[in-house]
Amino acid sequence: MAVNNSHQVNEGVKSPKSITYEVNRIEYFNMIQGIVTRMASNSFAIKNWCIAITSGMLGITTWKFEDWRAYLLILIPILMFWYLDSYYLQQERLFRGVYDRVRLMSDEQLKNSNYSLIPPRKGDPDYKKSYKMINVFFSKTEFVLYGNLMLIATIIILVIYFTK
Repeated sequence: MAVNNSHQVNEGVKSPKSITYEVNRIEYFNMIQGIVTRMASNSFAIKNWCIAITSGMLGITTWKFEDWRAYLLILIPILMFWYLDSYYLQQERLFRGVYDRVRLMSDEQLKNSNYSLIPPRKGDPDYKKSYKMINVFFSKTEFVLYGNLMLIATIIILVIYFTK
């Protein structure tokens, strides 16, 4: 009885065509997660810079300037960093939307997607209200930090204005 062993020779070697869509999906998720991680680390760095620069400006204006209007300059970097941090948080949320879209794709949709990293845009069916810049700007996480910084800076300005 003759046995055909020709199929056993290449059994351990996979051709590119035999890679499953699950492996592709995992790689796609890794790409998206890398982008989300970068956005989150940028956001964290911006928060650190904002606190450092605001503290430094507060120290310099307290030490060097007598006029209360100099303290108004402290509000400018807070607002700039607040906007920039909100931008990165918005981008992070948009790419989480890409992640959700890929998670729900069938194998056929994944094949036809060309592994696009284009986030949802306004008017797309998967565009959420939480992606809007104004909603991100006044989100809890942003408002707690930057709102408190603005409040503290304003209180300091008012105290200096009324004591001089």
